[in-house]
Order: sequence, then C-alpha cells, then structure tokens
Amino acid sequence: TMTDTTTATTVVTMTDTTTMTEEATQTVVSGCTDLGGAVADLVDSADAVAAFTTAIAGVVDVPTSYVKNVVFTDGSTCGGRRLGARRLQTTGTVTYDLVFPASLGAAGSKAAAEDAISALTSATVESVSTAFTTAIESYESLSGVTVTVESVSAPTITESGGTSPEPTDAPTTTTDDDEHPPDAACETSVALGLLVALTQVM
Repeated sequence: TMTDTTTATTVVTMTDTTTMTEEATQTVVSGCTDLGGAVADLVDSADAVAAFTTAIAGVVDVPTSYVKNVVFTDGSTCGGRRLGARRLQTTGTVTYDLVFPASLGAAGSKAAAEDAISALTSATVESVSTAFTTAIESYESLSGVTVTVESVSAPTITESGGTSPEPTDAPTTTTDDDEHPPDAACETSVALGLLVALTQVM
C-alpha cells in the first residue's frame, strides 16, 4: 500500500518595529530684528504686521501662515548675537515666531525650522531691509513711513517638535512547501506487480 505524504507548511512571521515615542508637536523658531526709522508708526499697525509677515516669509521661503506673533516695539534693541548689522541707528525692534506645524511630522517640522534658520543666517541685512520696505509700500496706511532693517539677530528654536512613532513593518509570510512526491522505486514495484498479475491471468 502506497501512502502520499505530501504536506504544505505556511510560516507567518510577524515583525513589529513600532517605537513608542512622544507625540509630535510643532517647532517654533523665534527671531528679532533691529529697526531704524519711524518704528513708532508701526506699533499696533495691522498693516505693518502684514508687511513684515510677507517680508520675512519671503526671506525664509515659508507660507505667510507660519509667521506668528509679530510685535513692533519702539525704543528697544534685540541684543544677543547679530548675524549682520549696519552702523546701528536702532530706534526699535520687531520680534516674531516662525511656527512649523506638527502636521509636517516631527522630523519634517524640525528640518523645516533648521532650513529657516539657515536662510536667515545667510540672508544679508540689505536683502531683509529691501524685502520689508517693498512690502510696506504695498499699504496705503504706511505711505510715507520710512523704516530700515539695521541688524538681524540669530534666530533660535524655542519649542522643539517631538518624535513620531516609526511605522510598523507589515507582517511577512513565507511558504515552505515540503512536498514528497511518490517514490519512483515504489511506482516501479507497483507496475511490475500489475504486469505479473496480468501474465498469470493470460
């Protein structure tokens, strides 16, 4: 009696590499710029805030929606390390935040923040000043207001995004088919047996 012992074995390997970490949050870069000229005319001016928002967003190449908390202060100075400066004739400052949302992902928001810092670091005082004065000219309420950028202080990350969980690897499935075909010798024996039987009948 011949028995076919063919079997098929499926091996499922579950690989879980999920890393449990804190929830990703926004990343915030804070900056300060020394201004010269009629800074007092910019204090509490929504158009001045809009103009500076447009200017600084253009310098760092981010959406204007990322520029938050723009505040003009008359009679103050930024202090700290300056990336560039004219012969300072500072009459006031403008402070601001660049907020990179958590929707960019932990790595994305931090990378975007670092890119923004790099852009501000490499920008010249003249280029920032030109961008701001050009934006000011777009607002009738600021007509005749003359303001210049005197220095740009080094921006810093004041709020750092968390880290997102790493994606979980999908389970992998491997199939190990241990098929044992009928033994050839066994098949030969069966054939000979049938031949002998037929011979005896004849």
